[in-house]
Amino acid sequence: MLIRILLLAVILFVKPVQSQYIKIGNGYISGTIAGPFSASTSRDTQYSKFAYIFPKSVLGNLVHGDTISSIEIFRVGGAIPDTNCAFTIYMGNTNRSDFGSGKLSFSTEISAAKQVGTYKPADVFNTMEKFYPLVFSKKYRYDSLSGENVTLFIEYKQWKKQPLAMSFYIETPSSITNYANNQTKYLVSTTNQDSLPNSTSFHPTIVFNFPKFQQDVAVIKTYTLG
Repeated sequence: MLIRILLLAVILFVKPVQSQYIKIGNGYISGTIAGPFSASTSRDTQYSKFAYIFPKSVLGNLVHGDTISSIEIFRVGGAIPDTNCAFTIYMGNTNRSDFGSGKLSFSTEISAAKQVGTYKPADVFNTMEKFYPLVFSKKYRYDSLSGENVTLFIEYKQWKKQPLAMSFYIETPSSITNYANNQTKYLVSTTNQDSLPNSTSFHPTIVFNFPKFQQDVAVIKTYTLG
């Protein structure tokens, strides 16, 4: 008898998304500097701009080609912000270990980065103390060929006094030993300035989310006699 092997199908099974993430810190201290933004309760117009470098040594199992779909920020509980403010996030890669001791041009930095989302705090935060996700409208592909360290830039503007100067949890070199001075540059001002004159080693307590897929291939064969 001739055994004919008929290959009926090759079925590709994709397992559910396995949520991969990096959580950096547990909330060492709290404050209004080194969060996503700095709001004001005393003046209508305020700008804040933050620039961060996250060194490869704190990025866990993030590898070249991974897609970062969101971050999460750890907020201290308090009043809900109103709708008269907004902030924009940019991401990039760099080989620099810090921004240096001088002033930093925000516009120059974001021109080499990718805008990943714009948000109104009132749409993101409620009164609870917890991690809040900031889901990117444009996902960011981690490109280690452009540098293994991640840059994060956040630009905030308010045009009316806020009910609360929101506080966020922060990490320092005492909690994350690979953080160092000049890895964070920032500006808080009533005018929209480009130059960031201030430096610190503080970073927000943060989660980077980068879902990964795992694939298994199953080959189904049917045998007939003939």
